[in-house]
Amino acid sequence: EAIMQRAFEPYVTTKTKGAGLGLFLSKELVNLLGLPHEKFRDRTLLPFATSVVDRIEINTKESFALDRGTNGAWQIVQPFRARADTAAVGRFFESLSKLEIKHFTKDVETDFSSWGLAKPVSQYVLKSTLTNNAGITNRIVAQVDFGTNNAEEVFVRRGSEPSVYAVSYFDSVRLPNAAFEMRD
Repeated sequence: EAIMQRAFEPYVTTKTKGAGLGLFLSKELVNLLGLPHEKFRDRTLLPFATSVVDRIEINTKESFALDRGTNGAWQIVQPFRARADTAAVGRFFESLSKLEIKHFTKDVETDFSSWGLAKPVSQYVLKSTLTNNAGITNRIVAQVDFGTNNAEEVFVRRGSEPSVYAVSYFDSVRLPNAAFEMRD
């Protein structure tokens, strides 16, 4: 009877060659299956590889763009031309890649106006330059639109997805709003 009370604890077994993990793991899996599906969703807002990004387009209080040169150095190309600070570009990529979904607000939305996403407050677009038979084209690697904020969160949308998410307002304000913030 003592063994029955401890049967679901790890390393408890009645077998000579048993590890005592069978019932423990089975119970853990059953417990996980009882969790809401949201607990299993990836909370990374924008998974992307910085190595494929050749162009950054930012539309906030000011619209500006940066291009990666053939030598790997970044340059501000709009609204003026200037060398970009490599560390600032690195911080931008790091901040963008660390944006975590706090809430899966709405899975399918058709009217984004109530979230401030019909005309986003700010937009960050990462592009990759491709050369093909048609010439040079820019493929969108990642895009995030920022809408209105609610307390300590801001509503966001990835590219053309129909979903609305909430991320930390404090994480979102780490992203640049003007070209001078990226200047060398």
